[in-house]
Amino acid sequence: MTFALYSLFALAGFATTAPAEDAVASNETIPFNGGSLQGVVVPPDASLAERFAASECRRYLQQATGAKLEIVEAAKPPQGKTILVGRRFLATPPAAFSRNDRFGPDPYVVEITDERVYLAGRGDRGTVYAVYDFLENDVGCRWLQPSDDGDFVPRLAEIRLKTGRREESPAFVFRIAGGFRTEAYVDWATKQRLHVITQEAEFLERGGGIVGTMGHAFYQFVPPEEYFKDHPEYFEMTDKGQRKSERGQLCTTNPEVVEIVARKVREYFSEHPTASFVSLSPNDYWTWCRCPNCRKYDTGEVFLKATTRDKFAELRVVSDGLWQFLDAVAERVEPDFPDKKIYCFAYNQYIYPPRNVAANPMVMPSICHMSPANYARPIDDPDDAENTRFREIVRRWRETDIELFYYAYTWKTMWEQNPWPIARRLARDVRYLSENHFIGFYSQGGEGAWGQLGVNFYVMAKALWNPDCDVEAILDDYFRHTFGPAHEPMKRYFDAIEGAFTAKGNFIHHVAPVETRQVLRPEVIAACDAAIRDAYAQAPDDVVRNRIELVDRPYRYAKHFRAAHDAHSEWSQTANRADLQRAVAEMSAAVSLCEENVPPDALSPRLTTRVRDRYLKKWQRALSEAR
Repeated sequence: MTFALYSLFALAGFATTAPAEDAVASNETIPFNGGSLQGVVVPPDASLAERFAASECRRYLQQATGAKLEIVEAAKPPQGKTILVGRRFLATPPAAFSRNDRFGPDPYVVEITDERVYLAGRGDRGTVYAVYDFLENDVGCRWLQPSDDGDFVPRLAEIRLKTGRREESPAFVFRIAGGFRTEAYVDWATKQRLHVITQEAEFLERGGGIVGTMGHAFYQFVPPEEYFKDHPEYFEMTDKGQRKSERGQLCTTNPEVVEIVARKVREYFSEHPTASFVSLSPNDYWTWCRCPNCRKYDTGEVFLKATTRDKFAELRVVSDGLWQFLDAVAERVEPDFPDKKIYCFAYNQYIYPPRNVAANPMVMPSICHMSPANYARPIDDPDDAENTRFREIVRRWRETDIELFYYAYTWKTMWEQNPWPIARRLARDVRYLSENHFIGFYSQGGEGAWGQLGVNFYVMAKALWNPDCDVEAILDDYFRHTFGPAHEPMKRYFDAIEGAFTAKGNFIHHVAPVETRQVLRPEVIAACDAAIRDAYAQAPDDVVRNRIELVDRPYRYAKHFRAAHDAHSEWSQTANRADLQRAVAEMSAAVSLCEENVPPDALSPRLTTRVRDRYLKKWQRALSEAR
């Protein structure tokens, strides 16, 4: 249950960022519910996370009011108006705190009385979440982006709150935001009640991460440089009977491989007792061991990739061969670590559940929405052929009755930094996953792309906590707080480009030079240009102008990218040197936008290198040879 603000604040203009914590106070104390706020209270034996939560509460309240606020230690609630941080102070813990479920430390309660505010979680992370929930939903703060000026903190003459109690639990056990690994991003993700995989003690101690591993991992357990020379039989056999260690897999039926991997999984869990899971996903290659023992698990099923590249048309499904291996490892690990999980991608030729092998419940498949997939449309679109095939795969996995994870492509390298506007579609996909009882969600993020992806992640975070959230209200709130007086044209921009991306009939996968033409059509470009131009005209200060630039620069890059490929396509048909010159000029302009005075989180240096090497350098050589 959510409680509305009550005469909470009067804004003196549009507040986009807050003063430093040690700014000179304008008041001796904070006016609070008709009196004065006496302090933020923690128990004497408070954990590091509880003390961090209290310091965050104090920091943002001081920024909002300009007054000083003390953190007080007390074994029981002191007299006067106070904010109490930690479970110890709750007279009536919520039922969720004693419920036997998988949500661990995340559930929390926010209780507001005339005299006190109680902020407590079932565990440390929940207490941190409770503080940020209070600051966001009762005080009016917003965490818009992971940067120095990414917070919105209101300017308050007083704090006056409605009394009431709300108890919160998430819809997903794991809500993992991937791809951004800076300290600022970990802080932002924690404020949004997302998880970040980390081994950093500082983040873990203050509730800002979970321990585990993800990603393609076969060679992490059996490194070729350590084993291949003496034991080539541990590695993949090709159709020609040769063992290979480069760009390959393990031999998943070799019993010694099973023992090595099981031993190392046990070692990992022993060394990381708080870990939730460890990844045992195959390497990111399209091959599989073809030795006689591995061939025995060939069911004859063919994996049909969503693209039309013939070399993948007859790939065999290898799910049974993979799962007999995963089951064998799990049988050796589970007796010592019954509460842990082995994480494994269900991806491409092993996206299907096994047919003739039992799925051990210790293993948690992460179903990758890679192939089949159409990223233009929501998963539950009944008219989309690719996503209909994906739903059938989900149905088959649900019949195994094991816990399911989902791997979301909220960003793709192969889209080459072009706009990926999927906020509404992403929220709808999260609701579908919740209805189909998925317990985990991982989003593939991307470095240097916050201008494009920020709104996606903002909406995603809200939906992962509550799949029934009001998406339109969240979007309106995001644009108003992020862009202030320029919110209307910026929302026009996002609506235009998202509508073009997700239109019925589009097929978006990962062929950017072709698929950007479906999105950046002339009428869409005209609408987006006008919206961006209006937004700059209405920006009240440099903070908002910088946020607009984070969106505008990738958009300008995308226009040059599309124009470059249009020109190159014409040159391919006509051999007209002028067309190739135009292609080089447009791609040079695109690359320059990635290299010259680039704001942090606007565009990725790594992907700029990819685009330069993949297109620009080749086209420049062709132009030189065409003279």
